[in-house]
Amino acid sequence: MYEHIITDSTPAAGRTTAQKRAALSRAAVSPEAVSPEVVSPEAVPPAKKKPLRRGFAVLDAERRREIARLGGQTAHKNGNAHRFNPEEASEAGKKGGATVSENRNYMADIGRRGGLAKRGYKLRRAKLQPATEQN
Repeated sequence: MYEHIITDSTPAAGRTTAQKRAALSRAAVSPEAVSPEVVSPEAVPPAKKKPLRRGFAVLDAERRREIARLGGQTAHKNGNAHRFNPEEASEAGKKGGATVSENRNYMADIGRRGGLAKRGYKLRRAKLQPATEQN
């Protein structure tokens, strides 16, 4: 297999943090690993990085909820947010339906597809009906 030759010629003061961590992990594997010799790559565990928490991830759930509440209130005050009541929703739906139904060709196409689907359903049902009556 593959083997790495580890040389530990760098003085401890001139090492980076990662180099110091690697030297310590080698020492934890075997005391002889610190001195120059052959070590298999499986013997040295990889260093795990802890994810850095920042922004809203640092805050607790209650504080995040408070900030979101304030943002919603501000949006309503500025007129950027709106909550529909049933009457407004009904009126908006009527406007949309009126706009779509102005296109005569589109409405004809919808009706044609619906009729064909219904006819297909009736044909399939007619084929199944005699088979159930014979049993």
